[in-house]
Amino acid sequence: MRTGWSSRIPRGEGWYIPSEGEWPWGAIGVEHLSGRHLRNEEGLWLSSKLEETSLPSHLALYDDLMARGVVLRPGFKFGSQWRIYDAAVGEAHAPWLLLPSERAPVNWNGACLSVRLAEGVHKIWVCAFENESAYRYLKMQRWLPGR
Repeated sequence: MRTGWSSRIPRGEGWYIPSEGEWPWGAIGVEHLSGRHLRNEEGLWLSSKLEETSLPSHLALYDDLMARGVVLRPGFKFGSQWRIYDAAVGEAHAPWLLLPSERAPVNWNGACLSVRLAEGVHKIWVCAFENESAYRYLKMQRWLPGR
């Protein structure tokens, strides 16, 4: 795969990697024609792993989530940073929408709106907090008594 990475082609804010056979990381990139398209964060993360360089600090949360074995896709149309899947995209819907704390609502009105939006599309809203160099995740749902 290292030869595939070295043959990457910049495309917009990401990269296109021509196919060399079986893609080893199903959670990264999107199949496209005869290769794979990687978003910027996916490419930077993969580059740090393959080239054994330090991970950019803004990708620490991404790295933590990848280590947990989830699949991340953009969540901008749902008002979140990522949609998080616990299986391959296409096998099931993403159960979670995540925002890091620095982008999260700053009051209960905003938090309630985020939770309502997530529940309107049958997802759970999650906020990620960094605490002592580790990430913690807060899941928020509406309380619906009698349901």
